[in-house]
Amino acid sequence: MVLLLPDGEADSRRRPSTLSYAIQLPFARALARAGEGDGLAVHVLRYRCRGWNADDAHPAEDAAWAADEVQRLYGDVPVCLVGHG
Repeated sequence: MVLLLPDGEADSRRRPSTLSYAIQLPFARALARAGEGDGLAVHVLRYRCRGWNADDAHPAEDAAWAADEVQRLYGDVPVCLVGHG
């Protein structure tokens, strides 16, 4: 399982950038094709907001939530977190 984590901004409570998400899609598709025979699943995380926001660390919370969802949906599988930015 690969979970792609797009980049963001240091401080922003605006909605996440669709461009940041879209930039990850070709890479996600390439990974999925390469690992198709091995059952590799690839997902790109969509954050709640654009910024890290100091102590609030929204993207870190979102990544933790996504990792929990991976375990719920796929079971006890290895998860590779891939960050960009």
